[in-house]
Amino acid sequence: MPILRVKKELKSLKTGQIIELWSTDPGSKKDMPDFAKKQGDEFLGYVDEAGLSYTIPQGAYYVMVDCSAFGVTDDNEFCRWMAREVGVAAVPGSSFFHEPVNHLIRLHFSRSEAILAETGLRLKKLKSLI
Repeated sequence: MPILRVKKELKSLKTGQIIELWSTDPGSKKDMPDFAKKQGDEFLGYVDEAGLSYTIPQGAYYVMVDCSAFGVTDDNEFCRWMAREVGVAAVPGSSFFHEPVNHLIRLHFSRSEAILAETGLRLKKLKSLI
């Protein structure tokens, strides 16, 4: 059951580590995208609860969050502030654009359910801090 092994391995995964899946189970090809979608759906529920606006992921393991409602004009500084004050690390959206796009941040949800739940709790603090 590759999906169960991946789920188990995610729990011990450290930041920056990668899981590589090799499987002879023909069902894995469908199971893994379904698993990733479930993780993403769960995480997007937390993002919704935090009141954040975002672009719905199209098969990705991350979500681009629009922070302009918080008055964000410098995504680099906002990401540093978020890590320090909220305890959630994000990637500045400007690192993915040639144009001056400075109101987006990228959050990824390729983590264990426990980490996603904790991140969701931390994201809820944004409303009271801004």
